[in-house]
Amino acid sequence: PGGEIGDQTPSLAEQYIDRLRSGSGSEGVLRAAGILALQRVDQWEFLPTKAIWSALDEGGRAAYAKAVEQDFRALPERSAKDGGEFRSERFWPTHRMEALAEVRGDTDCLISVIGSDLSSGHAYERIVALFEAAGRQREATQWAERGLKAHPEWRGMRLVLARQYERAGLVEESLGLH
Repeated sequence: PGGEIGDQTPSLAEQYIDRLRSGSGSEGVLRAAGILALQRVDQWEFLPTKAIWSALDEGGRAAYAKAVEQDFRALPERSAKDGGEFRSERFWPTHRMEALAEVRGDTDCLISVIGSDLSSGHAYERIVALFEAAGRQREATQWAERGLKAHPEWRGMRLVLARQYERAGLVEESLGLH
């Protein structure tokens, strides 16, 4: 009784994803709608975007992306009073939008999504890391500076900026932050 269904859920999700990849089931837009409907109630991410993206044809990907983008745009603006408080009604649409940007390889979109909520230093750190990975050092440094200014108390933010200054050859500035 206790937890048997929950224990089987990951296996069922894997079987579902395997069937999607094998082509059985509805096609295109209908497939995308069905996947997104399941993701919207999936609070454990049994159907991650990365896993289902390859199961969608071009039309399905377009429909899925459009719906995810609409969900994200429909979110209310974050206010200062929200702080870094976790809200699942914001988390899941944002998470799906980030995952969509990742599977598309769209770094600028991913940065924009993360940048829509700068209520913690963690967002700045993520953005700096994305710019670094993209070889966009100047922008990484600018975001590290912004992050330290916005969240001087955030653990590690000084080190993030120090690393940027060190890469840019600004040794004295880097040492001043350690």
